[in-house]
Amino acid sequence: MVAQAFEYRRAAELPEVLAVLTEHGDDAKVLAGGQSLVPMMHLRLARPGVVVDINRLPGLDGVSAGDGELRLGALVRHRRLERPVVGDPLGALLAAAARHVGHLPIRARGTFAGSLAHADPAAEWCLVAVAVAARLVLASSAGERVVAADDFFDYPFVTALRADELITEVRLPLLGPATGVAFREQAPTAGAFAHVAACATATVESGRVTAARLALGGVAGRPRTLPGVVAPLVGAAPEDEALDWAFDEVRHGVLAAVDPPDDLLVPADYRRALAAELAVSALAEAIQKAPR
Repeated sequence: MVAQAFEYRRAAELPEVLAVLTEHGDDAKVLAGGQSLVPMMHLRLARPGVVVDINRLPGLDGVSAGDGELRLGALVRHRRLERPVVGDPLGALLAAAARHVGHLPIRARGTFAGSLAHADPAAEWCLVAVAVAARLVLASSAGERVVAADDFFDYPFVTALRADELITEVRLPLLGPATGVAFREQAPTAGAFAHVAACATATVESGRVTAARLALGGVAGRPRTLPGVVAPLVGAAPEDEALDWAFDEVRHGVLAAVDPPDDLLVPADYRRALAAELAVSALAEAIQKAPR
């Protein structure tokens, strides 16, 4: 099958892109990496009348750190994140997740921001964005607004991004030197979307876990954080026997909290059990990696 006829526009400046989106609304689509859009167009799941190419826009491929956060421009490719782009543990987390994103050609062309806009509930970058409480800068002809990742994702492939808006930047908080990170994923084959993925961070200070964060992908229509589930870990010492009890509580908490979909390939009970084990494994690794 081939895509239906469409008008192609190659934008030279950001205001040009925003003007096209304002004029055409839902009938326009943005082309950055095209690793999701182009296959959907060929299957006629997406039928835009206008495709605006942003690949030559200046200043949207930047990576910078400052004021306690890492800023990724709209044209930052997956592959750029395969090696830490910042000395903070966040760089290591991004690198760990990047290795699971598709195959080499996809990582070479696809973009971090484009993955968020596509909003596949099993996508690695959507999970990471929610796990670290990222913020997205959404630009339109009327101005900019900043939306928290947890408020950005609604349902599978549905987000808070309006038809006249473009993600121009993603801001991810730096995690700090006392934080350990981990990313775990179970997929049918290398490069495939995960059955379940877990992203965890843990901060250890003065010999105790002072903070922990867990997010799961593939268990709902959008990535989920489970703050109550990780509460038993806070206050435990990494070498304390009480940590084993805390991990048991985490396991039971995940089993009770998630209600994954049932499908022909992955039964819901298996997905739920897998989520619990990956959650414990990721949190244990994050605690172990936290400097102390």
